Amino acid sequence: MDGPLQRPLEGLVGVTSLTRRGAESIVRTLVQQGEVAADRAERAVDELLARSERNRSALAELVRTETERAVGRLGLARQEDVDALAERVARLEAAAEPVEPGPTDDGGQGS
Repeated sequence: MDGPLQRPLEGLVGVTSLTRRGAESIVRTLVQQGEVAADRAERAVDELLARSERNRSALAELVRTETERAVGRLGLARQEDVDALAERVARLEAAAEPVEPGPTDDGGQGS
């Protein structure tokens, strides 16, 4: 589906998760306006759906990358770093010798 409406449709499809019903509605309108040949309607629907999925994936990747970059600039720990440290602390605690209870700070008076 090439032509004067390709760019506006890419914009529309690029930011939404297009359903088959939505793609069929768009293509039906384009067929009525003479922008898409009726015999190419099903192929146009498939192209719109494929483009929508590619754009959705690209947008998700962009958001993920930018979020990671922002978190890195803020110096925040990632969950996987926190989890790794928690595991390390647990291993160190398990490997440490048990500590004998020492004298209390109440002067041996007890409560």
